[in-house]
Amino acid sequence: MSTLSQPIFNPPLKGKKIVCFGDSITGNYVYPTYLAGVTGATVYNVGVGGVCMSNHTNPDYDPFCMTKLADAVATDDFTLQDASPLAPPNLATLKTIDFSTIDYAVIFFGANDYAKEILLGANSDNGNTTFKGSINYVISILLTAYPNIKLLFVAPPWRARIASGDGLESDTNPNPSGVYYIEYVDAMIESTNLKHIPCLDLYRNSGINSYTNTLYLRDGLHPTDVAGCELLGRKIGNCLKVTY
Repeated sequence: MSTLSQPIFNPPLKGKKIVCFGDSITGNYVYPTYLAGVTGATVYNVGVGGVCMSNHTNPDYDPFCMTKLADAVATDDFTLQDASPLAPPNLATLKTIDFSTIDYAVIFFGANDYAKEILLGANSDNGNTTFKGSINYVISILLTAYPNIKLLFVAPPWRARIASGDGLESDTNPNPSGVYYIEYVDAMIESTNLKHIPCLDLYRNSGINSYTNTLYLRDGLHPTDVAGCELLGRKIGNCLKVTY
């Protein structure tokens, strides 16, 4: 029986509101639905496939990277996003949210930053040109505008490939710049720790690996509709419950 079909007794976050930012792992799949099921919260999925935490080389995708979305949310100005021909369906949802009423924001990135060879950067960086700088920037922008929101960053799980079908699993295969996936995970953990923001390490603590990936991953990267999305929703929901 899946989580969605089970009755929820004393849901831990009933009455709360959660916004899920992310790339295709969030935007194109249903883990936020499972997150709602295990927490009892109202969950908004505003993920956009193909985007990064940091900047993007494609000008159509760049307005939907997390640094740009943080700016739009903080200023309630989506001019940059409206001008993009990409027009993801979750943009309409994002524009309706009153962030002064939001309790939690889940920020789940790293897959495309790794694939797009975004520089890791330094702990002192701030901006959208490095991975660490983008994390620092997003924290600063969102919490300055909405100190009521409790942030949870999510570092992505192990992956069985870089490009579709290549079989280059992430433990032993770096991106073309020679940087390993785990280095992006550790960069997120380090940057958020320095800002006293929680980070869920799914790379080490999800149970997704070379033995289980066909159960949890549909294509070596994205979650399967039931087992994979349920696992992500449960892990993130439990982390929110015990952290906050």
